[in-house]
Amino acid sequence: PGFGLISHMITNESMNKETFDSMGMIYASISIELLGL
Repeated sequence: PGFGLISHMITNESMNKETFDSMGMIYASISIELLGL
C-alpha cells in the first residue's frame, strides 16, 4: 500500500510539474530501494 501511495504522489507531481520529472524519478528510485530493504 505504501508503494502505491508513493507512486501515485510521484505521478501526480510529475504530471503537474514536468520540470520536476527528473527529481520525481530520483525520489521514486530511493523509495523503491528503501521499501525493498
